[in-house]
Amino acid sequence: MAYRVAVLYAPELDVGGVEESLKALFRLGDSDIEWFVLAPASARFVESTKASGVRFVLWRPKKIWDPSALFGLIGYFRQHKISLAHINSPEVSVIAKLAAWLSGIPSVITIHLSPSEYFQGTSFVARFKKGVYLWVDALLSYIAKTHIIFNSKQTKAIEIKKFPYSLGRTHIVYNGADVTGFSAEKKNRITNRKIFDVGPETTVISFVGRLEKQKGLDLLLRAFHMVSQTHSNLRLWIIGAGSKLQDIMDYIEENKMENVVLWGSREDVAKLLSASDVFVLPSQYETMPIALLEAMAVGVASIATAVGENNLIINNGVNGLLIPTESVAEIVQALVRLIEDPGLRSRLGKAGADTVTQFSFERMVAGVINVYRAALMQQKN
Repeated sequence: MAYRVAVLYAPELDVGGVEESLKALFRLGDSDIEWFVLAPASARFVESTKASGVRFVLWRPKKIWDPSALFGLIGYFRQHKISLAHINSPEVSVIAKLAAWLSGIPSVITIHLSPSEYFQGTSFVARFKKGVYLWVDALLSYIAKTHIIFNSKQTKAIEIKKFPYSLGRTHIVYNGADVTGFSAEKKNRITNRKIFDVGPETTVISFVGRLEKQKGLDLLLRAFHMVSQTHSNLRLWIIGAGSKLQDIMDYIEENKMENVVLWGSREDVAKLLSASDVFVLPSQYETMPIALLEAMAVGVASIATAVGENNLIINNGVNGLLIPTESVAEIVQALVRLIEDPGLRSRLGKAGADTVTQFSFERMVAGVINVYRAALMQQKN
C-alpha cells in the first residue's frame, strides 16, 4: 500500500543524530512511502537525501502556538493527500498533532529527549508556560491517538508517570547507527591517521556531538587540560557545531591548549573516529546517543556517562567505561587509565564493535515502519 509521510522538525535539519536517523529512514524505509519534510533544512542535508526522492518545504512556526502555521499545515496535508504525520521535535508537536487530527490522519512522534529538556528558562513564567505546553501536548496525544516512539526505556518510564499517555500506543525503538559503514573504517586506521597527520606515539581523544551544555564539553576540556599536564603527545578532537563554540574557543585560547582541534561539522566522521584512540561522551543526559554507537562501531575505546541507555550499550570495563555525570575527576581517571593502557583500549574497542551490531539502522527503521503501520491500521479501523 503506497502512502505519504510528512516529517516535521524544528529548528534546522543539518548534521546530527536526528538527521542521521531520518536519512536512514528515507533510505531504508518501505519503497512505497513518499516522503515530505516540513522543516528548515541545510543544502547539504537536502543533497544527502536526494536519492530518496524526499520533497522539502520550508515550514517554520513563528512560535510554539502559531494559528497561521496550523491552518497552513492543515491545508498542506489535505492538498498533498498526506497519510501520516511523523513529528520529531516537541517545539512543533502541538501544532502538528492538532493539524493531523483535524485533517483526519494519524500522527506519530519520536521522543529523542525528554520534551521538557527542549524548553529552557528558570523564571516562574517560563516554567509555567512550559508546564502548560507540555500538558496540552500530552492531552493532544491522548485525544489524537498519537503513537509515541521512545528511544529509551528510561525516558518512557519517566514520561508515562508525568503525562496521560496511552500505553497501547507507546513504543520503544532504539536508535541505530550505520554499523556497516563505520565498521568498514576500522581497517583504514593507519591510512586515516596519516591523512590527519597523527604520529604513532600520539594518543587522540575524540568527541562527536552538538556543542551544547547538555554534552558536558566544559568538563571534558578541563579534564583534558589536566591530563595534558602529566601526559605528552595528546590531542583532543572536537567534532560538531553548536551554540557553545565561542565558549570553547575562549577556554582553549585562555589555557593555550594548542593540542585541541575544532573540526566543526564533518561528513567524514567515520574516518576521524577510526584515527582516534579514545572517544568521550560526558553528557548530562541522553536517550541512546548515535555518536557513541558510531564510535564503538569503528572500534574506538569509549568513555560515556551512565545516563539514558548508555547503561544498556556499555557493560562497564568490558566494552567501554561508564562514569558519573558532572565529574571532571572521573573523566580524568578514565582518560589516564586508557592513555596508559593500550591493551585495555584494544580490548574495549573490539568488544564495543561486537556489541553495536545489534543497534543497526536496519533494525531501527523496521521498528519505526511497524509503528507507522500500527497507526495507519488504527486510523482505518
